[in-house]
Amino acid sequence: MGKLIFLWCVPRGRSTALLQAMTNRENTRGYFEPFNALSFGGPDRARKDKPPVLEGKFYNLDPDLTFDNVMAGIKADLEKGDVVVKDFGFSGFEFYDRLPKDEAVHVFLLRDPRLCGISWLRTIQRMDPEDRKLLLMDEANFKNSAAGMLKDLYDKVIADGHKALVIESGDVAAKPAEALKAICDFAGLDFQPSQLTWPAPGQYPDHWWVAQPSRDKTARIGPMTSFFKSTGLEPGTEGDGEAAVQAAAGVATEQQKARFIGMVQSYNDMKQHCVKL
Repeated sequence: MGKLIFLWCVPRGRSTALLQAMTNRENTRGYFEPFNALSFGGPDRARKDKPPVLEGKFYNLDPDLTFDNVMAGIKADLEKGDVVVKDFGFSGFEFYDRLPKDEAVHVFLLRDPRLCGISWLRTIQRMDPEDRKLLLMDEANFKNSAAGMLKDLYDKVIADGHKALVIESGDVAAKPAEALKAICDFAGLDFQPSQLTWPAPGQYPDHWWVAQPSRDKTARIGPMTSFFKSTGLEPGTEGDGEAAVQAAAGVATEQQKARFIGMVQSYNDMKQHCVKL
């Protein structure tokens, strides 16, 4: 039986590259945002009475995309090796009570919500204007805070008596080898040098499970462009912090900046638990 690792994150937090790093190793399978896909693309979706605005436009509902089917796939893959499940904190919180507990380890990847928000704005600015309008209408139906829900999930994991590793996205960018070794040590895995580099995937890697609604939706929005061109986690100079926020802030309106700033407290509350690299 392999090891089950949950990698909980916020959108635009470098989590996709980290999923690739954690699965670019022998006998390891990645699951790309399965619970998020369930929340909008399958019969278990959160809004059963009001279909998401994007349904039927960006993607079609998949009747086979159910929690039971996803978990059956994870359990089958665990018989063959290790499994890393990457998903957002707000999606994990929704399904947490139904997840396996004792056999799993939890890793939380943080990033300043102001930088996440600005990164997302840059992504959607490249979209077709009509598509962007539909996307913003869809997102307006969600009132949760990505950073706040990540902390809520962390609190649940700790309250259940489980350990969790918290790591800062900026540290992954600046010290990738140290970050990966810390995660591997926590999960009981041996760090492998292959985790640092890979050929540019060009698409979702073959060793990942990705729901069809997720494939269709991200193809329309375009948030995977940078990852598809990536070739690894190289030690970099890109810093996350106040200077980076100020340098990038020009793409956000004052209202958007206020929303991002409103999430900072939850981020700061979790940051105090980050592992020191």
